[in-house]
Amino acid sequence: MLIKPIQRIQKYPILIKDILRKTTDDDTRSVLSTFLEKVKVFVESLNRRKEEKEEQQKIDGIKERIESYCVLPSVGNNTNEQINQILNKYNKFDLADKVPLLNTQRKFLHETSCKLDSKMDSKTQDVTLFLFSDHILITRPNKGAKKKNRIIKQPLTLDRVEIEELSYASHTNVVVYLNEYGSLVDMFLLQSNSQESHQTLLNAIIQAKDNYKREKNKLYTDMDASKSVSTCSMNSAGNQQRQQHQQRQQRER
Repeated sequence: MLIKPIQRIQKYPILIKDILRKTTDDDTRSVLSTFLEKVKVFVESLNRRKEEKEEQQKIDGIKERIESYCVLPSVGNNTNEQINQILNKYNKFDLADKVPLLNTQRKFLHETSCKLDSKMDSKTQDVTLFLFSDHILITRPNKGAKKKNRIIKQPLTLDRVEIEELSYASHTNVVVYLNEYGSLVDMFLLQSNSQESHQTLLNAIIQAKDNYKREKNKLYTDMDASKSVSTCSMNSAGNQQRQQHQQRQQRER
């Protein structure tokens, strides 16, 4: 029901442009031009909020299909209560949270079923892979009464993921996960059900990884620029204070 009003609002810039083309009075044209720019900004804001709402609905839908993530699914009954309290503060993961550091809305990009080989022993398990704008989530279908997918690996941050095709295995990728020092943390094989799904997954991960790294690099560049401006301002203020001090000394003499 909300779509039609939004669609009507999106047509307003077109209508204003038509009126503007048929208007000859300079004062009226100036008013219409200003109004047109404001309407454009409003429509862009409306579209952005609509997209964010749709993305949030996608994330919420996936959350409903996945069990709550626990790094330590169970701790012994003999575990100290204080230790339990400490662990519970960090033993969590919420897909609805903002992307760390970037503080942007997380986006769902791709979902596929494939086989996971973690021990290189050809014993695979069926998994469902979810690709988001900042990480990869690997889950296993739960055959129990809950029938929710269970997360079986830690969320894999995209800028620490390396993925390559294997030449000796059909539509199979080797996935390597690195820590912040560039050292190997985990590795496993992902075998897709077909060459088409294999290539689609590979391309999706590469593109998502490039976009994520670009956004992080942009953030770091903006932070460096802001820091540089702040440093220049502080230096300028310091120089001004030194000049004022020297002038006071000269007057006192």
